[in-house]
This record gives sequence, C-alpha cells and structure tokens, in this order.
Amino acid sequence: MIFCTLFDSNYLDKGLVMYRSLKNVGCDFRMYILAMDEKCREVLKSYNYPEIIVIPLEHFVEAAGLAEVRTTRSAGEFCWTCTSFLIHHVLAEFKEAVCTYVDADLCFYDDPKCLTDEMGEKTVQIVEHRYNRSVSGKITSVNSGKYCVQFNTFKNTPDSLELLDWWKQRCFESCNADPKKSGILGDQGYLESWEYKPNVSVLRHLGGGVAPWNVIQYKLVSSDNKIILEEKSTGKTFPLVFYHYHNIRYFEKNKVNICVSEPWMEDRALIECLYLSYLRDLDKTKNELEKRFGVYPLLKSHPAYQNIKKRTLSDRLRSIDRMFFYKLFERTVISKKNKKYEYLNNISF
Repeated sequence: MIFCTLFDSNYLDKGLVMYRSLKNVGCDFRMYILAMDEKCREVLKSYNYPEIIVIPLEHFVEAAGLAEVRTTRSAGEFCWTCTSFLIHHVLAEFKEAVCTYVDADLCFYDDPKCLTDEMGEKTVQIVEHRYNRSVSGKITSVNSGKYCVQFNTFKNTPDSLELLDWWKQRCFESCNADPKKSGILGDQGYLESWEYKPNVSVLRHLGGGVAPWNVIQYKLVSSDNKIILEEKSTGKTFPLVFYHYHNIRYFEKNKVNICVSEPWMEDRALIECLYLSYLRDLDKTKNELEKRFGVYPLLKSHPAYQNIKKRTLSDRLRSIDRMFFYKLFERTVISKKNKKYEYLNNISF
C-alpha cells in the first residue's frame, strides 16, 4: 500500500505511533511524509526507516505553487490546503499507481488493505464521519460535513485525477477553519455529494473510521488477538482497523481531554482498551524523542484549565455558555500498571 501524510515536529509522537502501528499489523507499505517544519524533517531522516520517504516542505510548496497561499493562512488551514496537493504530488512526481492519505493521529489495529479492497474498479474512496444519531451529532455534521478527510484513496487514473484536481482548486480558493464564514470546514466540506459520482466508493467497513465522535455507537466484544467491536444498533460485529484519536488535548502530562462525544453512552471497557494503550505509546514516543533529539511535542494545554480544575462540576455547569452545547465531566482511569490518566471529557447536551 502507498500512503501519504503530513505533520510537524509537534505531531512527531503521533506520526511515529501511526507508522509503527502499520508495521505492527503486518501491512506491506510505503509512506510519503510531508515534513511541515525542518525539525520534523531532520528527525524523520535520522530514523532512516526504509518505508518512509520524507518530502521537504520548501520543495513541495514550490512544486505545488502554494508559496503565496502559505502566507495568508494559519498553520492548520495550510495543512488542510496541502492534503489534496500532497496526494497529487505522490501520484504525479513519484508515479505511484494509487495513494491513500492518512491522518497522523490514526492508529491501526488491523491491515487496512481490506478497506481499499472495497473499491473494486472504482478509483476514489472516501469515509463518512458516521456521527452519532443525536441532536449533537446532527449539529456537528452540518458544521463539519458528512465526510472526513482521514483515510482517502485516489488511483492514478484520468477520472480520479480530474476529481482530485477539482478538489485542489477548491482548497486553493479556501480552506477556512470556521465553517460559519465559508460554509465548509477546511478541506472536507468539498467532499459533499461525491458519493453520487460513478467512480467514487464510500467505505462500508465499520472498522475504518471509528473516532471520538462515533465511538459510543460500539461496544467491545474482544481484544484478545484483534479488537472486535459490535455495533449497538444492529448487533453486527467487526474487527477494528483503525481508530482516529482526534483532538486529544493535554492539560498535564497524564491529564488529557479525549473529547469523546456523549460519554455517558460509551462502553467504558472500549474507551480504556483504546485510550490507555494509545496514551502509553505516546508517552513512550515522547520520551524517546526527547532523549534522542531534544524534541518534546507540545502538550496542548487548555488556557482555562488552571481555573477549571479547582472548581466543582456544579460550579462549572453554572458558568458555561450553553450555546456551545458542551459541559465538563471529569473521571480518573487507572491502568494495569497503576498509571493514572484523568480524562476531562466534553459532553454534548
């Protein structure tokens, strides 16, 4: 399989965990990584992994014609802008027959070839968010779009490249972070209605795309050899292929906001199975990066946390602006090694 992704030095821990998870599941792959800053490029080059081809940012920006756009967008918006251009770059410059873009904060639990095999003769594959079937989920769907740019495949064929070129043009025009200003969110709002195109495959395998915004729809069946989940509404079981650890926010080294939507309906065994393992892998990788390279990816600390953590839940709820549809819920989970991770969840209501 041919993958591409992009991240900077503050995402090195997540990017390395994602790469190593693919190795662990026995995937046969090559991965093109657009290093979004020089430190990231240096570290990736130092690892010298045979499956990784590092693309320097300056070379890419010049080749893609994004120099001027880069100066007008935030770091996040520019990353979104680069996604479609990066896929095209891998297909055009490296002559790959197919390329799958993956977000750096994915973690794989099974070989993802089963996902792209679904495409058959179709030349593009997209993945739905599969938001929770609730008022909160519907609101989020309107704001963020039906489809998620997290695992998107394009074959090197004329019909695929035509759609990819259209997507590039739209992202060049706008990749706004605020959907209220543009009606889209980053690069993913443009994928609306793609499912009606004859060459586009919408992923059906539920194991691809489990994420904080839909994980309450599933419960853990087994984690012996593979992680097997069950869809609560249908009773259908399936192996987890990848989980999208979106929007993990650190308050302290072992205190994070995992941003699981509506956690009062979650399967706690599933959350612990996923997040405790992933957080330990991130810790291990952070320590490795600090020891080897003096790089310690930022702990994205919430500026209001120092004021929040000493207040009771009732005090927090009284002061929250309910128009944001969020309140705070705090709980502590202890791992098998007695290492505590305290999850400060956003709960929609």
